[in-house]
Amino acid sequence: MTVKEAKVELVTYNIDDIKEVTVALISTFAKHSEIYGTEQWIGGIFQTLKTIDKQQQTGFSLIADGVEVAFSGFPRPRPLIKDGGLIYEAREPRFTIEDHGQDVRPKEKTKIAKAASDIAQEFKKVYHLRSEYPPHVLIFSKQEFAKEIVFFSAAIL
Repeated sequence: MTVKEAKVELVTYNIDDIKEVTVALISTFAKHSEIYGTEQWIGGIFQTLKTIDKQQQTGFSLIADGVEVAFSGFPRPRPLIKDGGLIYEAREPRFTIEDHGQDVRPKEKTKIAKAASDIAQEFKKVYHLRSEYPPHVLIFSKQEFAKEIVFFSAAIL
């Protein structure tokens, strides 16, 4: 049996910044989206912040009429082959905003899609989140939200 080596990326995030963005995102939906049910999300903020404080791998979802905002948690690193070597790359936490317009009337669907798009674009600009579409994905990039990124070697037996 030969011993091989893999590099492992370890990212320490600035949790206070992620919590600030989370509170702002949930509050913005609850107060300004005019989507029925999002006003209930304020009550879930404290549980949400506990999840982020613990940097758990499991995420959470907030659901209202026609929209879901899901936080990925802090996923396990994914194995990649780079430059002929194995690297376990840390995955970035993210929010995914999905409109479930098929569940509501067409007029509401348009309002939900516009609110989700407007909020996603605003958070991309203001909080420097990386963005992907569709659906609207707001990513806490390592470059912007990490306190420290460290690579270390691990033996693979």
